Amino acid sequence: MKYESVDEVAQWQWNIIELFDGKSPIEDNVLVVLFLNTLKYKNIAFKIKKDQFLVLDQDFPQLDFLKFCELQINAILRLWNIYDSKGILKLLDKKYDADKVLIEENFGELFEILLNKTHLSRGRRSGEDTLPNEISELAAKLVDLDNNSKVYNPFAGYASFGVHLKNNVSYLGQELLPNNVIIGGLRLMAHDKSTEQFHVEMEDSISNWNSNGDTFDLIIANPPFGYKLSKNNYDVRYAVTAEDFVVDRGVEALKPDGKLIAIVSGNFLSSNTNKSTRKRLVENNLLSTVIMFPDNLLTNTSIPFAILILDKNKQDKNVKMVDARSYVKISDSNWLNRLRLDSKKLLSEVEETELSDKITLVSNADVKKQDYNFTVRRYFSLDFEGVALSELLTPIKSNIQHVNKKESFNDKVKYIGVKQLKEDPLNYFLNADQLSLTKHPNQMRLINEPCLLLVNRNNQLKPTYVNTTKTGFFISLFVSAFRVDFKKVDLDYLINQLHADYVKKQLSGLYSSLYILSKKDMLTIKIKLPDLETQRSEVKGFKEAYSQEQKRELDLFNKIHGLESELVNQNAFLRHTLAGPVSNILDTMQNLNAIIKEKVALDIPDVLDFKRSDKHIYNLGDYLTFLEDDIHKVHQTISKRIDAGAVIQEKDLTPFDVVRFCQQYVQRIISKADTEFEFDLQIDESSLMDKNGKLIYPKILANRDLFKDLLDNLLDNAKKYGFQNNDQDKIEFFISMIHYESTKSQFMILFSNTGNPLPENFSHEEFIRKGGKFGDKSGDGFGGWYINEIVKRFNGDLHIIDETGQEGLGVSYLATSFEISFPIHIEDEEYI
Repeated sequence: MKYESVDEVAQWQWNIIELFDGKSPIEDNVLVVLFLNTLKYKNIAFKIKKDQFLVLDQDFPQLDFLKFCELQINAILRLWNIYDSKGILKLLDKKYDADKVLIEENFGELFEILLNKTHLSRGRRSGEDTLPNEISELAAKLVDLDNNSKVYNPFAGYASFGVHLKNNVSYLGQELLPNNVIIGGLRLMAHDKSTEQFHVEMEDSISNWNSNGDTFDLIIANPPFGYKLSKNNYDVRYAVTAEDFVVDRGVEALKPDGKLIAIVSGNFLSSNTNKSTRKRLVENNLLSTVIMFPDNLLTNTSIPFAILILDKNKQDKNVKMVDARSYVKISDSNWLNRLRLDSKKLLSEVEETELSDKITLVSNADVKKQDYNFTVRRYFSLDFEGVALSELLTPIKSNIQHVNKKESFNDKVKYIGVKQLKEDPLNYFLNADQLSLTKHPNQMRLINEPCLLLVNRNNQLKPTYVNTTKTGFFISLFVSAFRVDFKKVDLDYLINQLHADYVKKQLSGLYSSLYILSKKDMLTIKIKLPDLETQRSEVKGFKEAYSQEQKRELDLFNKIHGLESELVNQNAFLRHTLAGPVSNILDTMQNLNAIIKEKVALDIPDVLDFKRSDKHIYNLGDYLTFLEDDIHKVHQTISKRIDAGAVIQEKDLTPFDVVRFCQQYVQRIISKADTEFEFDLQIDESSLMDKNGKLIYPKILANRDLFKDLLDNLLDNAKKYGFQNNDQDKIEFFISMIHYESTKSQFMILFSNTGNPLPENFSHEEFIRKGGKFGDKSGDGFGGWYINEIVKRFNGDLHIIDETGQEGLGVSYLATSFEISFPIHIEDEEYI
């Protein structure tokens, strides 16, 4: 049968690959087919001998890259021998010839489809070796190269950049991992890149950086994010991370008019670790463009990232800042990640000279004023008209008090942290004299005067005025204190403006992932400032409007509260009318059972064997067991429905190392003898790194018993309603930390199962409703409610994803995912 499309050919070949899944790594199986396809496509004759060496009819320079990978080639050849013994190679060869025209007209596409299917099979671990295609294409096309330009690509991965370069340039890719070298070399051949001009070599891009000492027109690289370099192992000079290394050494290896494109993590743009590198780029007028992308766009990590363009022959002293968020859309295609970049539109607008609300031009001097911070969004806030807070507020200087809790230094103090600050634009006063004494963190600041307090982290301000103080008070290090110039600004007006959307927009621009806002940055925020009389007039107006809004909210609350009260009364009715009788029935049944077994059976030993008739299967003993079991179930069900909510609320919450708990939980499950499914725990370590590249283990405020109940119920849901009881049953448990732009960082778990998806049209509300049921395999309607109640108790959010629908990740083997996020608990958070 001849196929009509290259997708059909790819699917047929993929089915062949899956025949060997489990017998050898899927990547090796794919490599065999890619290798065979490419040799056929390039008319390279080959044969396999039993000694496992590939023998070619003649020397082919196209395969020079294979000389670095002898062990991998032998492993592939062993697989080929397995394939050949089963006649698979002949079948692949025959099918290739049958569809030769279709395949060779679309060979590059066929290669990419098979490669992408490999990524899908690896789940969220994909993306370590290659970028999403639209990002690598964008990066490769950001520079217009002349004929015969020389391109150097360290950390080449699968030669993703080389694939998208024009054929009239020379390309040198450098990659450490043998499998990546093979795939990269084959991929270039598949896309008809000249083997005389496009090369991939197996080398360490750090220890063998630019080993021939050449200079290049373009250096393009995607170094590992946050990878710390050891000066004991490498000649790294002043570089701290792999990103620093590429930038510093890359500039040296450029021709006088050369350019460098580097893909870097979001942390590189703002962390102190990389500040010296950023400073050199600005002071030497090398930085041309920064394109910043949102989080969750890459497949193997949730963190944001950026593309830097450096120009060694830059003529002006400006930097183009591009906010790429609006070019990213939710994808409805069957792909690994849900987000998709419109790279063509972004490239077109980056190349234009016209500026917009997404693209702005700033001077080197502006970047210097921002302390060499490359976070793009902060430069859009420079366009706001108004008066900077620096003209209205003066920072109050106060030394940090270091307190040893074992000593007797004021065991309890008057302390103000983030939690004590106000979020109401009208009710913003805090009387320090009325604060109760409380325990304190190890570090805090002493304040001895009335002041305005602002939060300096997590994209919030919570403006609060401490209006009286007699003895002084302490504040968290996450709170900044300021004096207010009342000759220039009315306090009511100032607080109202600090709650305004235009201020929040500026604040969002100033923040980056895991970033604490300095007082200097905070004072750059601008507010609209009319004269004092106009300020007071506007205050009167918004107080009246606010009062009306509060009244509407109160009316709505009363209506909702009335419904809640009715439900509470219904539960109380159940408690009094059902709980007692059911408990009595259980006691009666247990006593009846005891009488029959301990008294009657003495006179009638076979009493428990009595049957109603010979036609009946079950005897008296069976019926007594059935009856007792059913009464127990009714008793437990009523107890759960009535008391579970109260039990959840009564549980104490403490800071909880959720990553290690999840690791231990998964290990316990897979070590059980009766576990007949695969349980795959994946941890996105790059998202768990702080701004200095150190791995951290975040804590959430939770209860260990309840968290175990949460995982148990998720697992039970998968086993009962998802799994199909075959060797394909699998749980994929993905852990990550999400760094949002407008809120506090969140800890996220994605609990996914294979098998049957949730019933069609089964809503989130039906899942979390107590007693909610849907479909033929519906349970008692308690598990979903219980899961949601635990998540709410931990201040988390629950989302249910149908992986077979448009909102899914496109991972073909998954059916349902539960996406649950919790706020990160900062050490000493109870004080902040």
